[in-house]
Amino acid sequence: MPWETILNSFGLAIFLIIAFAAYVLIMPEKFESFLGLIARLISQTGSTLSKKSLSLRMESRINSFAATAFSHTRHIEPIGVKAKWIETEADIEAALNVDGDLIIHLDPTLSDGENLARAALAFVDRQFISEAKCYLTPRQKLSLDLYVTGEMLGDQNDIPASEFYRKVLSPLMREDEKICELIGTFRSVDEAGYLYAIFVEQLVLLGEKAPVSISQTSLHEEISRLLSWLTQWALRRTGDDSIPMNYQGKFISCVIILIAKQETSPNAYINSALGYIGQQYESLYFLGDNERYGSLIFDVVSEVKTRIGYKYKTELDTVQNCKYFLPDGRPTKASTRIVHLRTSEPARYIR
Repeated sequence: MPWETILNSFGLAIFLIIAFAAYVLIMPEKFESFLGLIARLISQTGSTLSKKSLSLRMESRINSFAATAFSHTRHIEPIGVKAKWIETEADIEAALNVDGDLIIHLDPTLSDGENLARAALAFVDRQFISEAKCYLTPRQKLSLDLYVTGEMLGDQNDIPASEFYRKVLSPLMREDEKICELIGTFRSVDEAGYLYAIFVEQLVLLGEKAPVSISQTSLHEEISRLLSWLTQWALRRTGDDSIPMNYQGKFISCVIILIAKQETSPNAYINSALGYIGQQYESLYFLGDNERYGSLIFDVVSEVKTRIGYKYKTELDTVQNCKYFLPDGRPTKASTRIVHLRTSEPARYIR
């Protein structure tokens, strides 16, 4: 570049700086208006980007969590969520007329964290495993919703999670000790791998068998007993054989067959399963450490199905990282395989 051009450009720059400084000194109010306009544009752009970011975060977190949970039960398909900011009454009416995905309306007057927390709780309350919650008591349903929402939001140090715990969960737990107890129960059952693979599955299957005309009181009592049994299994120490393998109620009957010893003959597990099938138990859950006993579980289930033919079918085969307790009470985790074998002809209840 020729020196003359450089000097000319430099001189022009100096001139513009001097002219701008003179403008500021002579008409400061105009300059302030100019800065205000720039600030407004930046603020609007930032707000728009913030809203979009929040919407995408909410969609991603809810959909990801739902997909993971649903992978542990075959009976409910994941439901897509799309976030939309509502500014006017017309926006609300238009959104309500849209078919398809659930739409959660985010409130521009609330903080980002509280918006995300409220959206997650709304999704869990209205859409997440809704069929399974039909037969729960109001307190059980609320406790399950609160527990699932907390798990969905994740780390308590994250802003949405901290808003949820501070403004929603903590006050309810202080007001109702039973809710606090139930949330702890659901956490224990979930950490053991039984919440979706067994508890939720049995609730959904119950809906196939028991119409709403059946006494809600008897159903509530049975579900409470089922949850108590699963809690005992969740807190069970390795080697403790005092907890019954079977749960037998009027509407629900299931068995847990724990495959935990390689040296035990497969026939022992097979004969145990056949014995419960002979007693008309509808659901058998075969489970054990997947790395050590995964293939043995497969062999046992295959042989049981071979012997009984079409009467039972594999309803679920899932692997998840589950918590269990050593004989001295220390907790540990293992990749656990859970296979659900269910009768092809479940009992039906008409009254």
